[in-house]
Amino acid sequence: MKYISVLFTLAIITLPLFGDDTVPISGKKSKKIELIDEVMLKFLKQINNCTTASISVSKKNRTIVSRSYGWLDEAKTKPAPENVIIGIASCEKPITKAAIKYFFKKKRIDLDSSLLDLLKIKAPTQNYDKRIHDITINHILDHKAGWGADPLSKIPRKIKVHNLAIDEQLSHVLSKSLVTKPGSKDAYCNFGYDLMRYILTSLSKSSPEQFFITSLPRVDNDFYSYLNPINNKNIVWNIETGGPISASSSTLCSFMDQFWLTGEERKSGRPTWVMYGSLDGSTAIMDWRSDGYNVAILFNSRGGVTHDQIRDKVNATLNLIYK
Repeated sequence: MKYISVLFTLAIITLPLFGDDTVPISGKKSKKIELIDEVMLKFLKQINNCTTASISVSKKNRTIVSRSYGWLDEAKTKPAPENVIIGIASCEKPITKAAIKYFFKKKRIDLDSSLLDLLKIKAPTQNYDKRIHDITINHILDHKAGWGADPLSKIPRKIKVHNLAIDEQLSHVLSKSLVTKPGSKDAYCNFGYDLMRYILTSLSKSSPEQFFITSLPRVDNDFYSYLNPINNKNIVWNIETGGPISASSSTLCSFMDQFWLTGEERKSGRPTWVMYGSLDGSTAIMDWRSDGYNVAILFNSRGGVTHDQIRDKVNATLNLIYK
């Protein structure tokens, strides 16, 4: 069951961006929406080579703001729809974490299970770091596996590791000495979450984005991956440069309505959590505000402004409107 309220008439309008250019705006009209539009259009102009943006705001399972700006195509002929899908870069991590926790709980699999035991991996036959037996799923989720921030960098370039499947990459990683004892020190690691999505696929027999769509309770279904392409008319033109998982900003808000950044189900309390994502095709922000509002912001490029600048200006504008 979805808990998204549709309260306003949809509209596509065009407003000046700069010079003689205009930018289409899609979405629901709401209280003082022009103030939010002004901020988003400003950043759309300032971010390097950005053509598309989206913002959603929700509270208590109710969508308050849902707007998109710009175009689906590079030629700027197709206005972006309200639920435009843009790469979310590292903002997939809390969603992957929630999916792993939800699946493991449902299947009664211990998150402290050994990585090697869970995947039935045989350790290298000789000269390997015995501590790899101690790496658990929780260690990987918490960026504490012990293999450092970029374990793939230790593999000789001649192997062309980025052309290998994730299980082959893992074999090479496990053949190298760990940097620290598993669980002792955190080192932010993208590889670990690539591995988590691989584990989710292996155990659930479903692609990560399909698992997000079909299994996460009360979360909208606008997830997409260029690694498993399906027809979707709402995909921005440079989707492959925004990370392996893409989504609409409203889908991110629906996730935030149900889960915390930690991957735990949202039941009580009002902590402040913030997640940023950045790749060539993505500037992504997820903001769990302490007043109960959730804010999701997506741009299909990066550079020119910082995540903090965007978040601060958007929050200041929302404070004017809703406080």
